[in-house]
Amino acid sequence: MDAPLTVDFENGTPPRLLQRDEPNPGFSELCRVVFMASLPGPWELQIDDERVAPEGVVQGRWAWSPGFFAGEVLAKLIHLDTGQSTEYRLDVSPDGAKVGRDIFLTMLRELWVEAPDLVAGTEPALDRMGTLGASEDPYLAFCRLRQHGASFLSAMKRVTCDPIRTLRYHRMLVPLRAVRRADARTAATGLRDPFVAAVLTGRESTSEAPAADLNLDAPVVEQHLDNAANRCLVAMVRAVLRRIEHCRVELGKIATSEKNPGDTRTSVAARWPVREGFLIRMRADLERLVRRFPLSEVSRPEVTPAGLNAIAAHPVYSRAYGRGWRCIRRGLTGDPSEDEVPLSPTWEVYERWTFFKLIEFLRTKAGLSASASPIHRSLEDRCRWTGRMQDGSTIRAFFQHPFSGGPHGSNRGFLSISGRRIPDIVLTVEGVGEPRFVVLDAKYRRTRSNVLEAMESAHIYHDSLRWNGRPPDQSLLLVPAGGGAPWLQDPGFHHEHAVGVVVVSPGSAQEGLTLLGL
Repeated sequence: MDAPLTVDFENGTPPRLLQRDEPNPGFSELCRVVFMASLPGPWELQIDDERVAPEGVVQGRWAWSPGFFAGEVLAKLIHLDTGQSTEYRLDVSPDGAKVGRDIFLTMLRELWVEAPDLVAGTEPALDRMGTLGASEDPYLAFCRLRQHGASFLSAMKRVTCDPIRTLRYHRMLVPLRAVRRADARTAATGLRDPFVAAVLTGRESTSEAPAADLNLDAPVVEQHLDNAANRCLVAMVRAVLRRIEHCRVELGKIATSEKNPGDTRTSVAARWPVREGFLIRMRADLERLVRRFPLSEVSRPEVTPAGLNAIAAHPVYSRAYGRGWRCIRRGLTGDPSEDEVPLSPTWEVYERWTFFKLIEFLRTKAGLSASASPIHRSLEDRCRWTGRMQDGSTIRAFFQHPFSGGPHGSNRGFLSISGRRIPDIVLTVEGVGEPRFVVLDAKYRRTRSNVLEAMESAHIYHDSLRWNGRPPDQSLLLVPAGGGAPWLQDPGFHHEHAVGVVVVSPGSAQEGLTLLGL
């Protein structure tokens, strides 16, 4: 049963009926909307596996506000009595007061070229991208299981309806009247028995000989299921089961240990019960499948060239194996494809994008190619880059590098004279002339009040951070659009006060970064 769902954007436009077969536009981060079920009955609304609390005492009404994310979000309206559900796709745009949708998508794609794994995150928003790689992420693994799991199960059920059977030759004692194939060994063993020899030469009839003496050692051909193709499929089912269990354990740990996510991230723990239920049901379906005929007839899971060749030549098997591979594939590298990837929050995408645009700017300034000056990654998912400028100086860029708090134990010469600090970007220049130390904090903000509020971090970093004993030469905010506090964008203001704002956005990143004076 399809359940109609109506949305009221509360902006003066009439309520609109959501469409099932296409993304529904009009949603924007942080903008409140009200959903209404168009049929009577006990309903529950889930958005990205999180139950939405009803609005007041009125049944069939739910108020929802997207967090700091942009992309496609799955909403599910569930009838509590029957369990039947209807799914809707909600297309959430970035906050138009910060950047437009096209600009945000440009940032997303440009960051994807440099570091696709930094695009992936934990937010409800999804985008289609990703190919084979070596890295792994439990959120991405879950999304792939949910996206491809149902089609994998469906394809496997089609396989079990008409599995590949192959012929197997073996020898057994067969009554003379049932022999269909004989060879030299059959004749030789038969002639050793007097009764059988007499029957074969016509001296006796079968009625005159003991029945037990009329069995011949003959080759027999039979169909069986323990072949290379079925072994490959069983191996794939086992691999998907391992991925389900790994995903359940890892996401369970994250949900259990989650602290307060605050207002800028979506809670993982709130979505975990529904997701765990999905993984448990999928695991049970696959375990039943592999225990039943015909997969139960397979002796062992095994991937071999012969099995892969047989699968490639069989459309039903090929589809099942391909869906299984999509469930367990790893990593995010290469060109965009058909994977749905959970995205990072919009503000985090902007932070990471500004760092890689800065590296691109410095590479151009130094006359270096990307391969000549790679970005190094640490186990803590932090990045750093080192390059030599044309004047011989060495410049280093650090992404979210920690500054130890207190008077002792500096990290690479980085120290905070008060509490521990982690600015978004740190630049150091040394080797020619006076060393320079610049701190940049990316803020996904635009309006006057928000920019002025964010300037607090610029002042804190300017006053508290030290590099080899010296304070920052400049402590600047990077914002996606200007106009909020224009005097803070003036280079003269930067020079006089060593704090301020620089606009860095797609299409104008190079111009903005030039104001840093590097």
